[in-house]
Amino acid sequence: MEFLLHIFSYPHHLYSFFQRKVLFDIRPNELVLDVGSGDKPFWRADVIADKDIVDDGQRATGSMLFDNRKYFIEADVEKLSFKDNAFDFVFCAHLLEHVPHPDRAIKELTRVAKRGYIEVPGAIGDLLSPFPVHLWFCDYRDGVLIFQQKSKTLSFHQEVIKNFGSRVIKSPAFDYVIAKYANYYIQVFWKKSLKYKIIHVSDPYSYWYSPNTRHAKTTSENIMFRLYRIYYLVMTTLFYRKKDIVIDSLLKHDRKKN
Repeated sequence: MEFLLHIFSYPHHLYSFFQRKVLFDIRPNELVLDVGSGDKPFWRADVIADKDIVDDGQRATGSMLFDNRKYFIEADVEKLSFKDNAFDFVFCAHLLEHVPHPDRAIKELTRVAKRGYIEVPGAIGDLLSPFPVHLWFCDYRDGVLIFQQKSKTLSFHQEVIKNFGSRVIKSPAFDYVIAKYANYYIQVFWKKSLKYKIIHVSDPYSYWYSPNTRHAKTTSENIMFRLYRIYYLVMTTLFYRKKDIVIDSLLKHDRKKN
């Protein structure tokens, strides 16, 4: 029974993956920026910006996936060095839940690109199985992307949900229900602007990544990274066309390379 539930879950996971990584209405001539995707860069991106290009310790599954057809640059999403509307499209997945000021990040993303896509984990996942590196609970209601700051101490209800999650999170039946019904990933397409709301708490939770503490890669994570490399290679070989990028033309005057 458990094996069958795993099998039945795969189509939903696969559809979710393609919906989040492949199905984008982007024209071949459009210039695309990816901010903060780390070891799983968006295959269609022409410029890939990450806070740390070299250090792989904080990456969940593997090392940075470099591609000599594209331009890689170190950047902070809260203070991007690009000109206004430098890009036609910006892709930002699983980054804003980590940053201290998601409002600043959103302002920068909507400044440097004409339209884009933002993806964050839904609050349900962080409630059932809290991620220490996430600073915010995320939700999307009535066209508004909501970020609620995590507290240092869990509320009574959060403790109840966490305890329940610790017992069922690895259950095949639970995996099937989550895969089919839950809004586990929030996907937002925006054009020109994006409505958002930031909710602060009096005792905010904080997490600081130490370069001396490397993220240990599990076997499943290593397999996931290798599978993603295959997917990336297939997509870029079949559908990606290299552009002649002059990076200085995209940077603000005070940030141009020497």
